This record gives sequence, C-alpha cells and structure tokens, in this order.
Amino acid sequence: MASVVGKWQSSEDSEPYLTFSDDGKFRGNDGCNGMSGRYEQDGDTVSVTFVAANVRGCPGVDTWLSKLKSITVGESTLEVYDASGELLGSLARES
Repeated sequence: MASVVGKWQSSEDSEPYLTFSDDGKFRGNDGCNGMSGRYEQDGDTVSVTFVAANVRGCPGVDTWLSKLKSITVGESTLEVYDASGELLGSLARES
C-alpha cells in the first residue's frame, strides 16, 4: 500500500497541488484557491474533509481540484474524484 504522505502536483500551467502530512492534515491549491483540511487513508483510498478553502473567481483557470472528495493512491499518481465518484484528474508524486 502506497502512503499518501508527501506532495502531489499537476503538470498544468496553474500547477494545482496537494500536500499530505503524517498528522492527518492536508493543504493545497487548485491553481487559484488555497485549501486545507483533514484526511483519512484506508488502504489505497483517501477521504478528505475540508476545514478551509478560498473561493474566488480565476478567469481561465480550471479549478477542478476544488471539487475533491476522495482519492485513490498509486505509487506515483493520485486519482482525484468528486462526491459522485467521477474522476476529475490526477496528480503526480513530487520527486
């Protein structure tokens, strides 16, 4: 089982990212808005609870990461899903 702890980033111009710490907290940015909260990992699935998030309009920026509800963890890739279970995108482990 791969651990979610560490930084995961997109190759998009706006560079969305998520960083997970050992204490069950995460923070990130969808390319426009900051976000933070708590997470729980159960096997290769991670569920998140938002504690804080900025909400501002950013013309031309795809803020798909702000719809995050759950994640599937691989060795080098996170798959990000919304509340209905639809795949939103993926992030790569920072090397």
